[in-house]
Amino acid sequence: QYWSFNNEVLVSPRASVSFKPKWERDWLFRFATGIYSQSPFFREYRNYEGEINYDIKSQKSLHFVLSSDYNFKMFDRPFKFLASSYYKYLWDLIPYSIDNVRIRYSAENNAKGYAQGIDLRLFGEFIQGIDSWLTFSLMQTKEDIKGDNHGYIPRPTDQLFNMNLSFQDYIPTMPYLRVYLNFNFGTGYPYGAPNTERWQQVYRMPNYMRADIAFTFRIKDENSSWAKNNFMRHIKKIWFNAEWFNVFGNQNTISYMWVSSYDNTYYGVPNYLTPSQLKAKLSF
Repeated sequence: QYWSFNNEVLVSPRASVSFKPKWERDWLFRFATGIYSQSPFFREYRNYEGEINYDIKSQKSLHFVLSSDYNFKMFDRPFKFLASSYYKYLWDLIPYSIDNVRIRYSAENNAKGYAQGIDLRLFGEFIQGIDSWLTFSLMQTKEDIKGDNHGYIPRPTDQLFNMNLSFQDYIPTMPYLRVYLNFNFGTGYPYGAPNTERWQQVYRMPNYMRADIAFTFRIKDENSSWAKNNFMRHIKKIWFNAEWFNVFGNQNTISYMWVSSYDNTYYGVPNYLTPSQLKAKLSF
């Protein structure tokens, strides 16, 4: 690739290999590596004073990913287990900080870093005919900014643990009535007060937890025999949906609003995501 903005030439070689052993069980293993480059966007090469850095370079990474897939039967239904581990070395990074919901970039390639983690996913038909899944993720990502003399610090996206469960169910004698359950838990992201150095922005938000439940009732479709000989035959489908978001009413923090005192001390006031909420919809 060639970018005329800063006359940068990028070469990104990549390679991957898959191996399927002759085992009784259906396993597939993969290894991938490569160099990835991402040219900066306008906001990334404009500094705090609004000046453009024409010497900016693309951010780069070297990836190593080892993964496996395992297909198997459970309850006489198909399932799949996926596992992946990765390490990514990052350089020419453009450090950034988050002020409430605004992202501010340094406009300099003055950091290096890494990201490493493990992803696990179980996917399949816990209930015949509909898919559900469970995922676990562990990750650590840090960066070392030149000149701050504080070594590696967590990047703003550093989240140690995340778990997600998505489950669907229905009554066998009433397939037109379904329930959807979703649960998510994650540890907190780093944050810090405005007008501070990046190495000072390493406090942690509270853990995130949310559970949702939804019900779907199919009142009519093309195969509904009761509606073939009356005025309802002119309507193809009728659905009723009821959703309950954030069932347990968790106060999940998304950002902080900072208030300063007379001695210029900052106090963070959390901004919370939507509390428990109900929603109903009738669709024709």
